Amino acid sequence: MNPVHKLLVVFAFLLQTFLSMQVIADTLHFDETQVEGSKFRFDNEDEVKPELNDFELLNYSFLSSETGERWAVITIENTSAGRRILKNEHVVATFANGTRRKAINLDERFKPGEVITKAVSFSHHPFPIVSVDMKSE
Repeated sequence: MNPVHKLLVVFAFLLQTFLSMQVIADTLHFDETQVEGSKFRFDNEDEVKPELNDFELLNYSFLSSETGERWAVITIENTSAGRRILKNEHVVATFANGTRRKAINLDERFKPGEVITKAVSFSHHPFPIVSVDMKSE
């Protein structure tokens, strides 16, 4: 095998290794340390709150990737007697450093009384999610 072919083989191997590592880093995993039932009392200087809505958060679990993607799997009930649309403004995550962020790319239609489980993205953040809120207090 000539030197150019050897170099191409080594380059292909390194590229394959890099791509495999990138896929692993982007894989979402359920966060192991979740403190259920805790109420964190971070300041909310930016006044990031969910808009008033007719949804009730029934259950949640958080997911993260090594690259900092943050997601929540949430189960929501439409408590209204009418149809409703769940939007980004209805779901706010609080991160371990106290910052808050609204969901992204959320547009789900609910029938009256319908219950849906959905994975919701909160983009990338260096800190994990510690809570999700749907009601403005």
